[in-house]
Amino acid sequence: VDGQASKQHHHSSFIVVARIDVAQPKVHRSSTVDSASRLGIGTNKHRQRQNAATQKGNSMTELVIKPPTTTKDDGSPSDDVWDDANRIFAFIDDERHLAALGLYKSVAERLAGMKEKLEGNSNGTTTKSKSKSSKRSDKKAELERQRKLLKIQKVDRLFQKKAAVLTKLEKHCKLFESAKRSLGRNEDWTLAQTLFGITTYYRREDDGSLSIKLEGKLDGVPLFEQVAVLREVDLHFKWAPFCSSSLTVTHLDKLDTVGWFMVGVPNFGLARDGGFRAIGCD
Repeated sequence: VDGQASKQHHHSSFIVVARIDVAQPKVHRSSTVDSASRLGIGTNKHRQRQNAATQKGNSMTELVIKPPTTTKDDGSPSDDVWDDANRIFAFIDDERHLAALGLYKSVAERLAGMKEKLEGNSNGTTTKSKSKSSKRSDKKAELERQRKLLKIQKVDRLFQKKAAVLTKLEKHCKLFESAKRSLGRNEDWTLAQTLFGITTYYRREDDGSLSIKLEGKLDGVPLFEQVAVLREVDLHFKWAPFCSSSLTVTHLDKLDTVGWFMVGVPNFGLARDGGFRAIGCD
């Protein structure tokens, strides 16, 4: 989701880009509803649990959300690879994934260059007799080399320890970069319709999935209030048209939520349900 908000007038535009896997076997309506019933979703007991959760708060283990620490950091590389390596994970904690990826690539490139340079200096040592001043200079250079080597090893150990986090970062950033490229271009999208101020596009991807893009404008609603409403999946059934049930399955991170919903037309016996995972990025 890309939003731009004005503090004075609370005007904001939004673009939502979603990818849906359509390569799934078709499920008959009755089997879908029956499976949901067996899970206790959409039943009276589930509705009671939803109301209880609304009144008492979500029973899931809550995430510890810390205040942002990188607000004034523009993500530019510094002269210290160790400091930059730690900044990467501070950016990730603040959901600034694209800034974290850019800094991660910079640190990785500089580490490779430092290793290559140190290996070259090591291979270039000689055993010829030298003066005392030359030996002192060599000793000082060797101490500096050892200092740099220790810093490289520290960064390598940190990256090894956080390997799963960095793999997740690269995977998510592929989605974010793809969505970012889609924000300002419509030529490769097919226009579906414009209704109630919302324009819908779709695009079939090479992997068989279907991408959907929604564009619109909201007036008088601050961006953070929009995000707060969207994140409360348990309450979607109270305001979303034709949504009869909704449930937050889990929060994987501050802006990483798995949810479930059921939509249907009253008195016609039609119902469909679906699950989704929504990931956000600054």
